[in-house]
Amino acid sequence: MIIATGNGPRTGERRHELPRITPADVRWRRSTHSNTQGANCVEIGQYGEMVYIRDSRNRPGPVIAITQDDWTHLLNALHSLG
Repeated sequence: MIIATGNGPRTGERRHELPRITPADVRWRRSTHSNTQGANCVEIGQYGEMVYIRDSRNRPGPVIAITQDDWTHLLNALHSLG
């Protein structure tokens, strides 16, 4: 998993060279299970080979960037939790 916060890497994080994009370059979407106020919700976006995750209430804040393979593994792990 790759974390792109704009800060230097923290202990245990892998730092990869990510494409230089802005949030406007990414087509963001929110879960249909979110409430209309957007509380406790994340937004997901895809650009190139990466999947981006951000807090819908803090859009200019940190973004988590993971590969499509890692995204698939994350979703499968969450689904297995029931």
